[in-house]
Amino acid sequence: MKKIFRNVLALTILSVALLQTSPSFASPSTQTKAEHKAAKLEQKIQKLDNNIIEAMDNVDQLTKKIKRSNEKIDQTKKEIKQTQTEHDLRKALYEERLRAIQGENKSTIMLYADIVLSSDGISDFIDRTTAVSQILNSDESLMTELNEKEDKLIESKTSLTKVNEELIEDKKDLAKEMKQIKKDKKKIEKKLEATKKTIKEEKAAKRAAKAAQKRAEKAVIEAEKAAASEATKPVQLAAVAPNITKTSNQKDVLNLTNQKPTGGDASGVISYAKNFLGVPYVWGGTSPSGFDCSGLMQYVYSSVGISLPRTSSQQQNTGTRVSPNDVQAGDLVFFGSPAYHVGMYIGNGQWLHAPQTGDVVKIASYNPSMFSSAARVQ
Repeated sequence: MKKIFRNVLALTILSVALLQTSPSFASPSTQTKAEHKAAKLEQKIQKLDNNIIEAMDNVDQLTKKIKRSNEKIDQTKKEIKQTQTEHDLRKALYEERLRAIQGENKSTIMLYADIVLSSDGISDFIDRTTAVSQILNSDESLMTELNEKEDKLIESKTSLTKVNEELIEDKKDLAKEMKQIKKDKKKIEKKLEATKKTIKEEKAAKRAAKAAQKRAEKAVIEAEKAAASEATKPVQLAAVAPNITKTSNQKDVLNLTNQKPTGGDASGVISYAKNFLGVPYVWGGTSPSGFDCSGLMQYVYSSVGISLPRTSSQQQNTGTRVSPNDVQAGDLVFFGSPAYHVGMYIGNGQWLHAPQTGDVVKIASYNPSMFSSAARVQ
């Protein structure tokens, strides 16, 4: 009777332990939901980050355009100044000619007629007629040049006005872009806070689940010890423990199965990229002082002579497209189509990226189903 009581007690302890562990085994469903929620929030943040990165790239292009416009304005001003100088010179010559004519108190034609009629003989008449003709042609040429210079001056001033108007519109666009960036920044800050809260809750749930599992394992061990003193049930209790142990180690076994070798050709760029682990995420960041996702990829691949475009969507169209299931170490991997986030697969079921604002460059587990595409650029 005493033995039966002990066995029942041992089984009761085991049952209680299993009941205590049941939330832990049920928690993966809860954790998966929380992880899914966090992933969705992170995707929203990454999309907003990408919007800001692309807006900043547009601002950069607009700034270059404004610079070119300013250079054109400076060139137009030089042309206007030169044209004005030539115009003033031609105008001064013509006015001088008019003053000379007016000094005789005669019209140009009358003055030239007196010169011709006062000639001495046929030879002198021909010479004077030729001279008058040349003067008349010279005056006509001077007037033509003066008109051309005036037309050019008007054309240059019109061009300058047009460039200035375009510059004003460009500045308006720039202000609009900057306003949108500030608006997106406020949105992303709210999303980031929500993500942090979700991740914090998720971590707390994981810690609670882990503590519950430890309590369950401890209860099982105590039950085994209690049952070991009884000769009737040792095998049955021993048969239960391995199943629990197997479940607790299941994740580690899965990780070992999914390990992949790192490609040798990509080892250089991967090793270089790891130097920047912990560097903070910065919008528009393209240097070790701070990176955004595409800025990091552009920077590290340049170390091996590979030139990548600036944004994630542009990088998605480089190299050779491959399936996320067939990636090799050194391949680019993307979220979205067009892409809003990019990172580097580094082998062994891992990828390296600059996640989002408030985070740092890090290595994470690689799940092909999360990615829309991949590109081989080496």
